[in-house]
Amino acid sequence: MVPTKRTVLPAEHRSVRTGWLRGTTFFVGTKRQAQEAVAEEAKRCGAFFVNHRWLGGTLTNWSTLQKSIKRLKLLKAMTEDGRMLELSKKERARLDREMKHCFRTWKASRH
Repeated sequence: MVPTKRTVLPAEHRSVRTGWLRGTTFFVGTKRQAQEAVAEEAKRCGAFFVNHRWLGGTLTNWSTLQKSIKRLKLLKAMTEDGRMLELSKKERARLDREMKHCFRTWKASRH
């Protein structure tokens, strides 16, 4: 209990300071018992979060991951404006699978 307290208190002070300075906080909680609480609190304060599966390089390879998020937004826009219906059945199925995979991975990173 004492080692936990020693690490939690400085983390709490850093998070409060980050909030005061209008910084960005990133919540991570991939264990089953933490998933719901992490999502709820991150949404409440408008922060990014991951509660499903942590992808390696999420913080260090952010530019590549932003491309994946942009791709998800493009696929979603194609579905909403009807461009997806102009494609062949096989191409629609492939893009639909890609969109489901991207959404499952990135839905948590959006706020």
